[in-house]
Amino acid sequence: MAMNQDENILFKISEQCDQKDYESAKILLVPYLKQNPNHGEANFLMVRVLTQDYTLEKVDEDFEQYFQVALIHANEKQKKEMIRQYNRYIENLRLSERIEQLAPRSLKKTLLSNFFVFLLSFCIMIGIILCFYEQITSGLILIGVAILLGVMQYLLHHTKK
Repeated sequence: MAMNQDENILFKISEQCDQKDYESAKILLVPYLKQNPNHGEANFLMVRVLTQDYTLEKVDEDFEQYFQVALIHANEKQKKEMIRQYNRYIENLRLSERIEQLAPRSLKKTLLSNFFVFLLSFCIMIGIILCFYEQITSGLILIGVAILLGVMQYLLHHTKK
């Protein structure tokens, strides 16, 4: 009878994880794990809850301890699946950290690029207008500045680290 009750609790927690109700699942799971700290399936469910099915980028608690206990008590097929999910999760975390590191540089480069395009367009327009109003020298100087900005834009856009 007690085993059936345990299975019922774990099934309920698993359903809550499937429905993405992680807070309710954690409320049920914490007392269960205090009574059964070495239960493999319960520890794996705690990993699911803490990482929100391997989608959470920053985990507040140490889920690896639960993962290790779950691995110890799992059969070979379950171990392979758990390790596959865990490795994919860790790889996604590393990838998101790498993207965060690259984003600020990319944003600065884009802003600088947009500024150069604006200056280029502005210099060409004013240069042409000045040429129409018989101020050829000033117009040609601005068009020259526009060409220089175009070269700088090209170098900025096409150079690599």
